[in-house]
Amino acid sequence: MAGVERVGDDAVLDDVLRLRHEERTRLFQRVHVATEADARVAAAWLHGSCARGDADALSDLDVTVVVADSAICAVAGDPSRPVDYGRVLDSPRGRWIRQIAEPLLLLEAPQNAPAGGAFLTTFFAGKTGPQQVDWEWLPRSTARVPRAAVLLFDRADIPRETGPTEDGRPGTTPDRTPYEVAAHAVPWFWATLLWNAKHAARSPGGTQMLMAGSTVRAVHDVEQFLDPGSAPLAYEPVIGRLQDRIRVLFDLIDRMERLTAIASTLCADIPSEVAPRVRQYVHLAREIMMSA
Repeated sequence: MAGVERVGDDAVLDDVLRLRHEERTRLFQRVHVATEADARVAAAWLHGSCARGDADALSDLDVTVVVADSAICAVAGDPSRPVDYGRVLDSPRGRWIRQIAEPLLLLEAPQNAPAGGAFLTTFFAGKTGPQQVDWEWLPRSTARVPRAAVLLFDRADIPRETGPTEDGRPGTTPDRTPYEVAAHAVPWFWATLLWNAKHAARSPGGTQMLMAGSTVRAVHDVEQFLDPGSAPLAYEPVIGRLQDRIRVLFDLIDRMERLTAIASTLCADIPSEVAPRVRQYVHLAREIMMSA
């Protein structure tokens, strides 16, 4: 991992990015095998950049799983409360993910769930930093294979869409207690910080990190739980220079680590390796930017 943190050489960076691609390929193979082995699953497909063929080394996997209507709750049912990390892990969809590999991080985003289905963002540890898989579960009765999808298998002759795929609009987030708001803010922070690092690595200087405001708000949600009178964290959204963008990300990591050390119950079930893995990914994003 130290080699990822300080690459400093284009040839070494190329090797790291190649390894990252290989890790994603192996993860995809595990996803494919485990999904097809589950008799409750009628079909599955890959969509997004990896299906379109325009993925880069930082791209994630987007997987849709079609489940028999009678089994959708057993396969991908909700946690017993809107957000509590331990309950996410022990929910039907959390257990379904864990049969593939122990996740580094799970992030609930019920507003992204399709009608009658479920959605979960997952991160798995890798030697080159976290690998992301976005999961979507659909009931068999409403499933349609998008035109741009790569079908992994189909045991139920799922009809294909004939027109353009409509982008679904996010639904509403569930009502949450103050504790649940703060507990959700912890995995949300780590996920959005990874997305910010990815955006920074792909973008020229002077562009805005699109999720930076959300990452900062996650920090404030935890601070508000610990001290309801705390003032919002000041933040300048447009980060121009490379060193400024990276500095902001590392400063935010430091701040969240201090907060969660104080409020350990908010993240008691989150693996302790999340923070070092995220740091590793930010280092890799910095090296990509420096090589551009």
